[in-house]
Amino acid sequence: MWCDRCTGSAHQLERYSEFFLSNITIDTVPIVSETIPIVSETIPIVSETIPIVSATIPIVSATASIVSATTSVVSATTSVVSATTSVVSATTSIVSATIPVVSATASIVSETVSIVNETVTPQSLILKRTKLLHSLGKLPTHLLES
Repeated sequence: MWCDRCTGSAHQLERYSEFFLSNITIDTVPIVSETIPIVSETIPIVSETIPIVSATIPIVSATASIVSATTSVVSATTSVVSATTSVVSATTSIVSATIPVVSATASIVSETVSIVNETVTPQSLILKRTKLLHSLGKLPTHLLES
């Protein structure tokens, strides 16, 4: 590589070589100083072992989550059992509600028997029939008073 002023003479080549060699010696100073970062780079390698140790903590807490999830399943099963108990008691209520219907039918039969045993006049028959219809819910109250 030649500069614009160089013609290739021996004197100029020598001057160029001296200039070139003097630049080489200046460049050696940064090369020596670059060994310092290489030594200091060993510190991050040692400190990187800390996250590996702390990574075991979430695994333990994940086990705790699995245990609490199992507890939730057990309590959900208990809820199903208690819901089944509610269905059984509701069925019992339906059975006991059927009993008043039977006793109401018995009172209608006894009303009918008492009508037959009495001396029947057209007016008393109408009154008895009106009371019977009212007890069955077939007649409004205001008609019973008249």
